[in-house]
Amino acid sequence: MTEAQIDEGSMTNSSSPSGHAAGREAPADPPDPQLRDILTAMRAANVAPAHIAGAEATRERIRQRSAQQPPGPAMHKVEDIDVPATLCSVPIRWYRPSAGAARGVIVYFHGGGWVVGGIIEADALCRRVAAQSGLDVVSVGYRLAPEHRFPTAVGDADAATRWVAEQLDAEAPIIVLGDSAGGNLATVVARRFRDRWSNRIALQVLVYPVTDHRMKTH
Repeated sequence: MTEAQIDEGSMTNSSSPSGHAAGREAPADPPDPQLRDILTAMRAANVAPAHIAGAEATRERIRQRSAQQPPGPAMHKVEDIDVPATLCSVPIRWYRPSAGAARGVIVYFHGGGWVVGGIIEADALCRRVAAQSGLDVVSVGYRLAPEHRFPTAVGDADAATRWVAEQLDAEAPIIVLGDSAGGNLATVVARRFRDRWSNRIALQVLVYPVTDHRMKTH
């Protein structure tokens, strides 16, 4: 779990499809002992909650913390690409753990309340996923709220995944992976593919996804 995902619960979100983040009661401490220790350390360090510090200050703090983490495994190739989308381009980072055609691709959407996080912050995680799975990983840098309101993130995620599908052999499976807000984007992309494009999505991996507009499943 990253600090971006921990902060997510306290960040007022203007990009969520639910729009119900504001005014919610603060969640109780989670039962997981490791997560409790992380929250205790953050409180001891007098770290301002994201909804008080604001989006940009929280993003910068998370970038600095991410830079202090150990790097992920080396890849055969890592490529930054700007994917064409409506009225803009969407940045992605394509991790190739080995040479040759991709046996399949995991498209990853980071967490962070639709407000914080990004490709750089998720770099080590994506490298580990690629190395352990043996599959290519594509990390999507969808645009963030509050600068870019809903449904911008959904459109970016969908456009990036469709572009990835166009680059692959027809038999290569596509897996969508996301944590928290990224889990929401992953399942929305899968449903949009099913309803509008094709059945190319072979699997959804949703890590504590935001999938309930009442915000009770997080």
